[in-house]
Amino acid sequence: MQYETLQLGHVLFDLESRPDEIPLGGEQMLSVLQFPGGFKEVQLLGAQERSITWSGVFSYEKAWDNVQALDQMCRQGDVQELWIDNLIYRRAIVKKFQWSYRTKHEIPYEIELELVANFQSILYSDPLSMKDALPWKDMKIYTAVDGDSVWKLALRFYGDGGLYRKIANANNLDNPDQLKPGTKLVIPR
Repeated sequence: MQYETLQLGHVLFDLESRPDEIPLGGEQMLSVLQFPGGFKEVQLLGAQERSITWSGVFSYEKAWDNVQALDQMCRQGDVQELWIDNLIYRRAIVKKFQWSYRTKHEIPYEIELELVANFQSILYSDPLSMKDALPWKDMKIYTAVDGDSVWKLALRFYGDGGLYRKIANANNLDNPDQLKPGTKLVIPR
């Protein structure tokens, strides 16, 4: 028996346009060091969901509207909600959307979604687009220079170097002591 509904953002895939199945799952990221004598050191770096890819054909009256909506999602790069049977929920960015025009009512397509755990896991190349997507709207974008440290930035922006974690967390910095010149940082207020 096939799943009943598939929805990405506001686009509802009807029975003819959705695939027979949706591939889900992921992998554990590992760092493996092998030593002489067969010894290994394995570090778990966290589970990652794999991209989802499928193809289909949009048909009938809503074909053109659905293609236009998905094409816009791909171009804008916004995070969309993905629902399968109103049970399986994921956040996804349309990584690739390709389509071929046959007629206004028959449009084959292929789509690839990059799943994201949360909004903080997204790095934007354009700081202006990042400002709209992150949970804190009132923030500053700062470009690190030689000699900067997160502690010094916290002292500069908050008057207290002890608040360095606020900057480190906002930028997902695992090692706040290592700050390379040219790094763009979010400075939440």
